[in-house]
Amino acid sequence: MKQLIGINELTERLLPLTYFRRNAGQVIKKLDKVGSVILTKDGKPIAELISLKKQGKKEENDKAVEENLKKLYKFAGGYDFGPISPRKIKKIIMKHYEKVLPGR
Repeated sequence: MKQLIGINELTERLLPLTYFRRNAGQVIKKLDKVGSVILTKDGKPIAELISLKKQGKKEENDKAVEENLKKLYKFAGGYDFGPISPRKIKKIIMKHYEKVLPGR
């Protein structure tokens, strides 16, 4: 399975829009190396620059990323207990402790 993108690689690819405006030449040179760059404005992604050489690979990578995100969403969602009160949560926890630590 293909690994998810690392934090170092991600931070290399995130560029503020003002930085891109001032250093467009350097960014374009770097684009062949990294494949794509995500431009941000106020910390939010607004555009993606993709190297034409790597665009075919990007489409394949997008599918892999989508699959990984679907798997991640399953874990990130946690458990859905429905509407539950703090009293019910305490009861569930105490029941679990009774099993693990009998006689307390």
